Amino acid sequence: MDYQLKFPENTNVRQLPGTIMNRLRDTLDSLSTSNCSYWRLFAASLCGDFSFTAMEVEKMAQCIYSNGSPAQQLLLQVGARGMTVRHLVELLDKLRLDTILIDLVEYQHVRILTQPKEAVTVYEGDQIVLSVEANGIPYPRFLWYRSETPITGATDSMLIINNARSDQSGVYTCLVYNNSEKGEFTNYSTVSVLPKPQKETKEPFTENGLPYPVPGKTEPVYTLPVIIREPDPTSTPLGSTFCLICDARGHLPLTYTWLLNTRPVYQCQTGYYKVDQADSSHDGIYQCEVNNQFGMVRSRAVPVCVTAPVWPMFDPMPLVPEITEHPKSCHVQLGGHAIFRCSAQGSGHLRFQWFKDCDSIQGANDCEFKVYNVNNRAAEGVYMCLISNDHGQRITKGAVLQVRDIPSFRHFFATDKLALLIGNYDYRSQQPLRAPQTDIQNLSNIFQEVLGFKVVSLLNLTLVEMLSAVEEFCELIDSGVYCVFYFCGHGFEENNQCYILPNDVPVDYKTEECLSADLVLGKMQQKRPKVCCMILDICRKPSENPSQGPNAPLMKRSPVEDGNTIVCYATSCGLAAYESRPESKGILVTHLEKLLREPISIEEIFRKVREAVGNDIRVNRNHRTRQIPEVRSNLIEVDRSFHDTVQTSGHTRACNARQLAWENAHLKPPVQMVQLSPQQLGVNVMLSFQHEFSNVLSVFVKVTERGDLPYCVAWIHKLPSSVSMMKKPTCVSDGGTDVSVTKNVIIDIQKLKDNLRVGLAMRYRLPGSGPHDYIISKEDTEVDLQLPLVAGLQLWRPRPQVSGHRHAVEQTEEETH
Repeated sequence: MDYQLKFPENTNVRQLPGTIMNRLRDTLDSLSTSNCSYWRLFAASLCGDFSFTAMEVEKMAQCIYSNGSPAQQLLLQVGARGMTVRHLVELLDKLRLDTILIDLVEYQHVRILTQPKEAVTVYEGDQIVLSVEANGIPYPRFLWYRSETPITGATDSMLIINNARSDQSGVYTCLVYNNSEKGEFTNYSTVSVLPKPQKETKEPFTENGLPYPVPGKTEPVYTLPVIIREPDPTSTPLGSTFCLICDARGHLPLTYTWLLNTRPVYQCQTGYYKVDQADSSHDGIYQCEVNNQFGMVRSRAVPVCVTAPVWPMFDPMPLVPEITEHPKSCHVQLGGHAIFRCSAQGSGHLRFQWFKDCDSIQGANDCEFKVYNVNNRAAEGVYMCLISNDHGQRITKGAVLQVRDIPSFRHFFATDKLALLIGNYDYRSQQPLRAPQTDIQNLSNIFQEVLGFKVVSLLNLTLVEMLSAVEEFCELIDSGVYCVFYFCGHGFEENNQCYILPNDVPVDYKTEECLSADLVLGKMQQKRPKVCCMILDICRKPSENPSQGPNAPLMKRSPVEDGNTIVCYATSCGLAAYESRPESKGILVTHLEKLLREPISIEEIFRKVREAVGNDIRVNRNHRTRQIPEVRSNLIEVDRSFHDTVQTSGHTRACNARQLAWENAHLKPPVQMVQLSPQQLGVNVMLSFQHEFSNVLSVFVKVTERGDLPYCVAWIHKLPSSVSMMKKPTCVSDGGTDVSVTKNVIIDIQKLKDNLRVGLAMRYRLPGSGPHDYIISKEDTEVDLQLPLVAGLQLWRPRPQVSGHRHAVEQTEEETH
């Protein structure tokens, strides 16, 4: 389109009036498609001297965190590179942003380029299609009419009416306009919807093998083709065979033409279409067009999906790296440290290279990058990681590191910091939950890496296991220690006490079969810690199975004398606590994890959490879903913070003992080298280990030697009955490359009573065999992993004189005053 510019075409964009630049900035920042913001589309459309690397774009994106404008940074930089008004207009036209384009070019009245067809004839049930093409500035708008009456919703340049009816016959026209004063009507188009052709018959007819007509028999005779069998959608692995069938009747001869994405690909005299070696070019939408001398008819459109071959035992593995975890922004205080972590899946060996402010960091070639002892603000910036392999590369989103001064009130310290985090989501008789696993993992990372706590994180515990875990945790608490207990899962409130549901409670559970939160709090307080914090992310509605009548006496609570306790309930008495299903996160933790990173006091954290959840429209937009956190605190030293430093002077022996106990509860098996059976194949594997939770062990099985085999991959297929696999083994690196690795996640480690012995299996292909001639070997290759992580604590063993609830004690008259 030819434009008449309002400014000289060589004018630099930075010289445009401020009102135009502000409007352009706000438009690019605020508009977005389903995939990304318009400022990103603007950046992606730049080419030549104006183009930016992915890292430069992500650096601009970080302006959002400081309430800045990525679009403004982008416009300033393209102006510095010499972008003119002519370049900008062409780019805005490409993005179809006429709301800004009208500020730069003169108004152009609409001009109709292509008129709709003068006459269109279809049969009932077919599709009516009319189209018009026009241009102008602003871009043309369209409104279709039938018999001088506007058609509701018909505001595109193309009018499509499915399943046409006879009463939709008439005269159609379209109003094309780009301002409110006047527009242009297209020529009239006459649409005729005819009754669908009927089948004719002739009688009598001769049956096969009979010399004479059989009275009373009739045979259908079709003139226009009629489809009697539609093709079916299908999905087929890469390299496999698939076929499509379309059957029609009509006056012979019939010609079948198969269309792929509306383009003809095959023509024949039968409706049978077969592909022997399917590849990505065969993926798409297929239709069959049937013709004879009377006319044409099309089948329904069906998709054919050509997928990569899927291993029976594993999740599919992408070739190009696929990022599964991006680094997260964080802030640290002077003297602290930051950890950035990313992960990806992809074929072959993955390579990592970290960048700061678009500059590569020498030696930062791991999936994790740590910044230790931040002594000045030079460490501030945008960190991202380039992940690559032999098939391509991907770059993570940028993560911002901010350095903050130590607040002036920070004159407190702890002798140690401990946290016990428990999440139950896999209940045997209750509704399963989604949030606990994610919430425990997120809080564990923050308490351990940001706040410097020794963290024990456990998933899906029985009542006995929870009681044992609390006992072991309280053994580590001492005066001067900051201790935190967090639980996420099902719960209820009865007689002013909260109860936690273990994952083995029966359907008709009683309070005696649950864990009293007051019991846990009392055991922590008995150790007289410097800070005693409990966070209960549970519902506080009454139990459906009350243990006592409505006149039951109140529970006697242990006195709190030290002024060291703060309790945060996810919701108030009688209300529920909710989780956000799309993110699989609890509403409470969604806000808590952000505030824990801020160097503010403990009371300030929970005050802000209560305010943030109370204003969250996901749970407080109506009276049916209400979640209002409740905080109870008697902290005397109100400025104490989770960020307070640990000073071990005078407490070295106790601190070392706690460190040793914590390390013993997180011992991983040593790396092991194993030769798989049958040994004549020469396959050796290496087992290495990681853990994200204290009772969940990730085992990586890596094929280090595969002899002459062109393909080999190994995994864990046999476990003791007390533990299980979280999900099927995942392929971390493709077995078709020099190195193959599988990830095997073992859960319920706390239930082990004997050493963890696992059996290995492998899948391989012999030299000279076909690409799909796999052999699976499950010969006994057993590996002893001893008692890893918390298995050595024997949480399955009941502790003496410990029960999960407090007995009811009637209050005396003296106690009520």
